[in-house]
Formats: sequence, C-alpha cells, structure tokens
Amino acid sequence: MPFSFIRVRVAVAAVSIAPGALAAQGCLGGASFADRFARLGAEASFGKSSRAIITGVSVGSRAGPFASVNVGTAHDDRADDNASLFSASAGVAFPVASQGRLQTCPFLSASALNGAKVASGDKVAGYYASEISTRAFALGASIGRQIDLPPGLALVPFGGAAFLTQSTTISDAPYGTAAVTDQGYIVTLGAGLVFGKVVNVRPFTTIATIAGQTTRSSGVHVSIGFGRPSLRRPAANGEGEGEGSRTTVWVNPREGMYYCPGSKWYAASENGSFMTERDAVKSGWQPAIGRRC
Repeated sequence: MPFSFIRVRVAVAAVSIAPGALAAQGCLGGASFADRFARLGAEASFGKSSRAIITGVSVGSRAGPFASVNVGTAHDDRADDNASLFSASAGVAFPVASQGRLQTCPFLSASALNGAKVASGDKVAGYYASEISTRAFALGASIGRQIDLPPGLALVPFGGAAFLTQSTTISDAPYGTAAVTDQGYIVTLGAGLVFGKVVNVRPFTTIATIAGQTTRSSGVHVSIGFGRPSLRRPAANGEGEGEGSRTTVWVNPREGMYYCPGSKWYAASENGSFMTERDAVKSGWQPAIGRRC
C-alpha cells in the first residue's frame, strides 16, 4: 500500500488535535470558563476527500486550566470505512493584555484512530483488507481576543499552531505489520460567536503539513456551557485566618478574578471595582496570579 495514501488518510486524525478542536477558551474562539465550568460540544470537519465528526465534554476553572475529551468517527472517500476516533487535550489560558480579553493558551493533546480499513491487492492476486491505526501527539499554543458586540453577543477571532508527531501501524494481510512515524505542523484559524456567554458557534479552517504533504479542511464547532463555577465560602465570622488581607485590590467581574497592586492589569478594566482582598475573597473572586496579595 502506498505510504503517501496512509499519510493523507491519517491527516484526518490529526485534525482532531488541532487548536480548533479543543475546549473553547477565549484563546480558542469561545467564552471563558469563568462563566460556565463545563461544556458539551460537537464538531464536524471536512477535507477534500475526508471528514470527521466528534462530540465531547470540556471543563475548566476561573484560574485558566482546562481539559477536554472527545470521541467520534473519521472517514476517507478512498476507503470504505468509518474509523473510530478519540482525542483528549489540556491547557492553561493566560491573559496577555488589559481586561483579560486577549488570551494565549499553551496546550498538549493526543488522538487515536482505530479501525480504518483499505482494500489492497489486484484482481489476479485477490483483494484483502489492510487495517490502519494511528497515535498522534501535539504541543502548541493559540491566541484569541474577545470583541464585544451588541449586549449578549461577542466575536472571538483566534489562531493557533502546533507541532505534532504521529505513529501509524499498517496491518497488511499478506505482508505482516509495518509502522511509520512522521512529524508535522498544524495551523488553525477561525472566529467564534458567543451568545449569552453560554452558546458558542465556531467556524474554523485547518492546514496540516505532515511528512511534506499538506492537507486543508474546514469545519464548525458548536458547544453549550452549563454549571456555574463554585464560589469560595468564607468562615462563619468572616474574620478567620486566610480570608484575605486588607489590601485594596481591583476586581474584574468578567474574568471572575482580582488583581493586586503593582499588576499591570490593576484598575485597567472598564467594569471593575476596588475592594479589600478580604471582601473579594468573601464574594468568591480568585486571585489572578494564583496566590493572595
């Protein structure tokens, strides 16, 4: 079987670990997990001769970490199959500008494709089925910015890139089993629409270059958020140790976080307010730097 076909075929699996397939943080074309801590989503992507459909769940916290798990199927028109597809990812979102509306996310992701079958051989020797499976891993980063539109609607353009390595195994009936490892790159560009901080519709385009071959695909991701992030509750008397200092902090309700004096985002957002750190903690806000002032 030509390895060129295998590499193009496996590119379908690579799409499932592209930035556009990850959990929807602001850096990935979606709403922050500060508004809803979990999402259910579905995604469909289409290439020149292939397609993939996945569904999954993603979770995240106010502080920035997030993760997702997806399952689905992948198909190539040149193969009579519907291979099973699994992917998982994890990352952390960091604000890189005032108000936290510009975010960047480093991430790690992995995918597995199993059950792809291709007819091989010729009429004289007879046809047989070769089975393909692959494992792919990616390391990359994405960046996106939230642009507020009319009340209840936001546009979030984003772009991301990742380096990937994938290992492909071909079980070929007459010749045994062979394996090949390739490296490549994935670039994803898109723009998400967020409705009421809950519903996310995110069209995207992905370009994958693997073993010197480039494939392009386009798709759309749709997700809905649920579950309010839990708020930290103070001690009964409100004066217990560890309930925050009397330092005046800047609270950004959009992010669900507060900033300490000296931070470049201190008093930088449009809709924030000053309060003591103790009052901020009582209200459930989290420190942006991960520790108290």
